[in-house]
Amino acid sequence: MSITKQIYDLLATEPLTSNQIAEKLHIDTNKTIVYLNRLKKKGAIKPIKKVGREYIYVAISPENGKMLEDLKFLYNIMNNKMDPNQRLSEEDLKRLKQIEEVLGNE
Repeated sequence: MSITKQIYDLLATEPLTSNQIAEKLHIDTNKTIVYLNRLKKKGAIKPIKKVGREYIYVAISPENGKMLEDLKFLYNIMNNKMDPNQRLSEEDLKRLKQIEEVLGNE
């Protein structure tokens, strides 16, 4: 199993700092930070709190990642397209319908 996958799996079970991850996986802290930055760029993890000079990271599940994308989308629509003279695109309407279907099932 790759180190990246091991780090993601650890963060999926509990929030951890880079030092805690390095200790658990017996790898260099600097290498851990490189892997964390890669995962962060992919949107697989996010820092949730800064403690001293370190961040505590948590994994973002595919479901949570999709939810965050949907929330950003809704936020952008509300901020950019609330002008009554401006119409939503067909693509925006389709995405809103998909969100509505998901929310209707919960």
